[in-house]
Amino acid sequence: MNAIEIDQVANKVKLSQSTIYGMIAEGKFPRPFALLGTHPAWLVIDIDQWLETRAAERNSNDYPLGPGAVMARLRHADAPTGSATPKNYRGDRPRTSRTPRRAATFRSTV
Repeated sequence: MNAIEIDQVANKVKLSQSTIYGMIAEGKFPRPFALLGTHPAWLVIDIDQWLETRAAERNSNDYPLGPGAVMARLRHADAPTGSATPKNYRGDRPRTSRTPRRAATFRSTV
C-alpha cells in the first residue's frame, strides 16, 4: 500500500487543496488518516476508487462532453427553475443597479 500527501492527491485529481478539504467536510471525498501524528495522508487505492466512482457517475448520467459543458451545468445548478436563466445569473448575490447615482443636493440652512 502506498500513502500520498495532500499535494500529490491534488495533483492526481486535478483539484486544489482547499477544494479537496471542502469536499471532505461535505463527505464527498475520502478522509485522510494520520501519518506520523497529525500529518494527513491518503491511500492511493482510496483515491483511485474515488476516481473510478466519479467516472462511473459520469457514464451513467450522460454528462455532455466538450469544453465548458460541465462547468456550465455546475454554474446553473442553483438557478431558479421554471424560467429562463438570465445570462448574468450569479446565484444568490444581490444585483447592483447599473443606473448612475444622482449627485446629492444640499439645502442651505441659512
